[in-house]
Amino acid sequence: MSAALFPDALERSSAIEIDQGDYDLAKTRFRGLLAGDTVPPTGFAFASITPSAPPSFPQVFSRAFVAPFSQSFSGTVLEPTVDGCRGGGIYAVRPPAEDPLPLFIGAPHRGADRLTGTITYRLFLERNPAAAAWNSIPRRADGECGQGGSDIAHIRRHFFTAFSSAFAEAYPAGRVVQIHGFDVNRRTTAPARASAVILSGGTDRVTPAVQAVGDCLKVELPNHPVLLFPVDTQELGARTNTQGQALRSAGFGGFVHVELSLAFRQELAGDASLRAQLGQCLEAGL
Repeated sequence: MSAALFPDALERSSAIEIDQGDYDLAKTRFRGLLAGDTVPPTGFAFASITPSAPPSFPQVFSRAFVAPFSQSFSGTVLEPTVDGCRGGGIYAVRPPAEDPLPLFIGAPHRGADRLTGTITYRLFLERNPAAAAWNSIPRRADGECGQGGSDIAHIRRHFFTAFSSAFAEAYPAGRVVQIHGFDVNRRTTAPARASAVILSGGTDRVTPAVQAVGDCLKVELPNHPVLLFPVDTQELGARTNTQGQALRSAGFGGFVHVELSLAFRQELAGDASLRAQLGQCLEAGL
């Protein structure tokens, strides 16, 4: 993602697990934001955006971050006021009045998984999902906060998990999609090495949501091999993903973990029609 959209000030330190009280409050506030409220969780600032008017935001907010959204998006954008070691994440929400799709697209590893942040950002503006989110610090941050611990897809009590859970409550028949990137050279089987997309639901079976997305992609993108875990491959099953675990524990069946090869990510970043096909399939069955 470009520095203009996600400033260097957000690329610091290491995420930590928040306590249960902060987690519960964040989930409640996120649930309110998805319902159209404008009270962010503690430690976040929000910008209210309307394409026809200059964005309204507190002084702490980064104008460079907000400006691109203001061109074609009505809703709310949140960023941490002082991220520090917390790595709270960045969130964009369309209000119910905009009649968004019951879809949340997240890129928890932008930067480390090259172009996933860009693809998520463009899908959010080009399609009509209710929400999107990005990590606000690197996946493998270190320094003053210690080594590691900044992978928000593997932190149980984190704002990213709270937002995912709040979304599932707001849209119980909706879909939570995470966009990740994989290295074909690190795959151990020929099918995985040759694939463009690997889909999973974080379980040892193909969920209906994963099946719907996979069936669509195999039709729409016949030249980009699509594998479903665990029937087509035993790799990249997302079984340790903490958002998927929390959603399943709450009885939500719409979690879809999307792994994209670098070659396909490069195509998607530069081809709006290809992104439209991906976006259409992420929405399949909704």
